[in-house]
Amino acid sequence: MIFGPRLALAALAVPATLLLLPAAASANDSKSPLTVSLGKLDCRWNSITVKITNTGSPPKSDTYTVKADKVVVDSQELDPGDDPETEKVQIPRGDTVKISVTSQLSSEQIFFDKVTNKCRQPYRRDRRDHDYGYGHRLPYTGPPADFMGKLATAGGLLLTGGIVWWYGSIWPRQTPGGRRYPGLKA
Repeated sequence: MIFGPRLALAALAVPATLLLLPAAASANDSKSPLTVSLGKLDCRWNSITVKITNTGSPPKSDTYTVKADKVVVDSQELDPGDDPETEKVQIPRGDTVKISVTSQLSSEQIFFDKVTNKCRQPYRRDRRDHDYGYGHRLPYTGPPADFMGKLATAGGLLLTGGIVWWYGSIWPRQTPGGRRYPGLKA
């Protein structure tokens, strides 16, 4: 007799759990497949890179919206097989910007971060930068041409002086009889 009511209650619990399973599955479908990561702050351009990837779990396309201080930077759809998207967010020097990414599939914010630009001075070029062209430093193409010209001139003068010295030592040649041209009548 004691087992009868318990068995009846257990039999009622089985259909109730079957009714809850589809609800749990539909709640899981609205989860966003997007993951977001921030790059390093670039002091040269006063910007930071936001990388959005569709992991494919669940395998659905999703539309994201990137906002910086509640201003839309970009909104785009991303499919599961696509390459990660990168968005640049400008951050003025010394300011703090609130970056958020919202998923349209889950209708909720999937990423939020405050980023402060602590770059103190404007970007300065160094020797490793290779932005050549008008208004920039020219590339290194060897030693300066005026120095090479001076070296070539000095070498030419030494060679010419050596040849003149050698030729001066053999001309006019002295003969044992004192005359240079013995058959010449003077």
